Order: sequence, then C-alpha cells, then structure tokens
Amino acid sequence: MCNAAIEDVEHIFFHCPVAVMAFVASPLGCRTEQYRGLNNKQIIAGWLSEKGNYDGFKMASCMMWALWKHRNEKVFNNKEQSIQSIIKEAQFWFNYTSPILPEEEKHHQSANTKKLANKWTPPETNWTKLNTSAAFKDFQGGWAVVDRNAEFSFIGCGTMALKVLSPIEAETRAVLLAAEFAMMSHL
Repeated sequence: MCNAAIEDVEHIFFHCPVAVMAFVASPLGCRTEQYRGLNNKQIIAGWLSEKGNYDGFKMASCMMWALWKHRNEKVFNNKEQSIQSIIKEAQFWFNYTSPILPEEEKHHQSANTKKLANKWTPPETNWTKLNTSAAFKDFQGGWAVVDRNAEFSFIGCGTMALKVLSPIEAETRAVLLAAEFAMMSHL
C-alpha cells in the first residue's frame, strides 16, 4: 500500500504507514508498534484471548478487512483511498452485524453481496488465490480455506471447527487459517 517495504501480511496490516495511521485514527486508537516482532497469527491469537473485549476484537477484524480491500483496490485497480474511507469501511462492517444498522442499509448491502456471491474470478497468471468461508451456529464455528490457481485448478484446502463466541470470530479464524495455509505452502 505504501510502496516502502516488502508487502508481507504483518506489514500490510500492522506496520505499513497507511495501516498504522488507520489503526490510530480508528475507534480503537490502537498503536500498532506494540506488535513489532509478532506475526499475524500471534497478534490475532492475542486478540482472541482477550476475554470480554469482543467489540475491540470485532473492530480490529473489520479494520484488517478494510485494509485488505484497500490494498487490493490499489494493487489491482490502481485506486487510492483515504484513511477516512478505510475507517468508514471498517465501521460499516462493524455495524453491519449489529442490530443498530438501519434495515434498509442491511437490505441494500445484502442485495449487493448476493450479486457478487456467484462470481469467482481467478487470480492473475502465476498467482494463486485463497478463498475463505466460515459458518456459525449455537457457539460452534467451522471454517475453510481453498487454494486455486489462474487455470481454476484446485491446489489445496484446509478446514477447522471449534467453539467460538460469534460469527466474526469464525470469519477471523478462517483468515488466520488462510495465513497459516499460505505460510505452510510457501505462498
């Protein structure tokens, strides 16, 4: 996002100047320098272990999602976004799963999501794409990651299931599984 360092997972989410500014300016007011020397798995595991801080965990997860979307817009579409737009995106997703989001906004977002749900696009040649999914019911979560290449060929997958507190925890654990899968696969 910043073109100042190698884009690994820790840099994108926690050390890139864009991520640092976005986390500080977000409702979390989080200073990401506290994560120096930790990998993304350790950081997310730390968030998950903070019992009783569900909103902080949820907002941090939403910030990571917004940063990832921002990064992809810049890399694949050459579009820049402001720190404010990244935070606004994160806040939207934070509120989306909360009952306070107006019903008409939920309906609009749901319609857009359904339009995109059936369209999978392959990665560029010589790249692979990891897709994740998660399910949640009665404090049970299941999640998976699937790896495919530009020729639509299946490369590998992984699944896991555990007791979890919320759908967003299951989704975050799916992203964590994808990160572990990528590291084990040397992607």
